[in-house]
Amino acid sequence: MGDFELMFEVCPPEGDTLDALYANEDALLSTHGTTTLVTMTSEGASALAAAKAAVGRLERLGFVVRRLYEDYVTRSEIARRAGVTPQAVGLWARSERRNSNAPPFPEPCNFAGNSELWLWHDINGWLSHLAKGDGLKHPTWVDYVLTNEWLLSRATEIHAQHLADFPVRTKFSQAVSPSQTSEMPSRTFAFGLVLT
Repeated sequence: MGDFELMFEVCPPEGDTLDALYANEDALLSTHGTTTLVTMTSEGASALAAAKAAVGRLERLGFVVRRLYEDYVTRSEIARRAGVTPQAVGLWARSERRNSNAPPFPEPCNFAGNSELWLWHDINGWLSHLAKGDGLKHPTWVDYVLTNEWLLSRATEIHAQHLADFPVRTKFSQAVSPSQTSEMPSRTFAFGLVLT
């Protein structure tokens, strides 16, 4: 058992949903463009168990959970969370500064342009060897896949309606609005689900 920090993409809250969130959970709601995120902790034997418990609590408060949102971090975000300079992170990443108690710095899991991206789980685990970790557990890449697969598999009619608000892609990967899909033979939603 442990406390997992989880970040969920949710449909924008309506009515008293936000007040209920803050009254019942130690959580943070943030918006980034059209994306609404809820960051919270949840206890569980695994990240999937913690996510299932958190989703249940969020749904009882009136939220519609779209997915477990990946916590990618850049060098500057690692520096901010660890309380060090970006230059120190650069030295760690290039193995030019290494603590004998720590394993090699994790490899990036993705790239955005020329920027390296790491999953916070990997970095936080590495930072714990330097006594700079945040003391919480975080989902692994497999945890994200399993949790999002579970969320998709249990999607109800209500969830399907909210998923319909996601931009869809045609077989040629053109982004189109949901209102433009009535004459399209197939629709691909955010999870890769193709509806024909």
